[in-house]
Amino acid sequence: MTAAVKSLHDIYPNQYITDVQSFHPDIWINNPNIKKVDPKVAKVLDLEYPIINSSSNIAVTFLEGYMRDLSEKLGVRLHLTTNKPLIYLSEEEKKPPEGLPLQYVVFMAGTKKDYQAKQWPIEYYQEVVNKLKNRIAFVQFGKSSDKHHEIKGAINLIDKTPHLRQMFQICNNAVAGLCPVTLLQHVMAGLDKPCVTLVGGREGLPWVSAYPKQVTIHRIGSSLPCCKKQACWKSRVVPSHDGTKLDHKDQMCRLPVTDLIEPVGKCMLDITPEEVIRHLETYL
Repeated sequence: MTAAVKSLHDIYPNQYITDVQSFHPDIWINNPNIKKVDPKVAKVLDLEYPIINSSSNIAVTFLEGYMRDLSEKLGVRLHLTTNKPLIYLSEEEKKPPEGLPLQYVVFMAGTKKDYQAKQWPIEYYQEVVNKLKNRIAFVQFGKSSDKHHEIKGAINLIDKTPHLRQMFQICNNAVAGLCPVTLLQHVMAGLDKPCVTLVGGREGLPWVSAYPKQVTIHRIGSSLPCCKKQACWKSRVVPSHDGTKLDHKDQMCRLPVTDLIEPVGKCMLDITPEEVIRHLETYL
């Protein structure tokens, strides 16, 4: 959404005063386009990204989702004036974080419980760390309330960055990132940092692959029948039995692999540790 707000101000300078109410207000700290506005006198827009439902058939990025919705609801013409999210760090936040090595790779090895299909094998994350830990340190993010297994040999910051600004500082000083399509991918893009993003066959291109400095590893167009023509957009590999519509058979992966620490889709299993290591090595 930061890109939508920036685009509005770039195209219509001095014509709007904008404020944002968000589940993650830390993202908007230091943002020059945000001013405190009384919601009683403001026009309130609930922004979404419904264009995602067409993203397998048209060339549209995630950044454009919020921008198009803002354009429609505000009734003005907009186009993107940035190709990444916007994160504005203070001078203090730009300093290297205390207690960490000078060089490290940040990663997330898990997913939220509602989207298992984004999971890359835990065993593969462990193999990547095992093979590179003598060359560079690894720092692991995540929340135990989601599904995150500690990777041995990595610096464990699961549940240790409760404020996003802490995570931003650590990411800003990282050599690169590794993750599925998740928060970390967008943070690294917003900080102009390299990242290897694991997509498999779940999400459409270029919806998730338009960020500069990022490598997107996918299996769309492969021989797998479920993503041969386009992304599958499935949510789960196996049922979670949580009573939500995501447990419906239409939301289930067609090629589940269940004999691992966490179940994964075949498209994610087919992304090998060697392929990921090869890309990470270009940043080391």
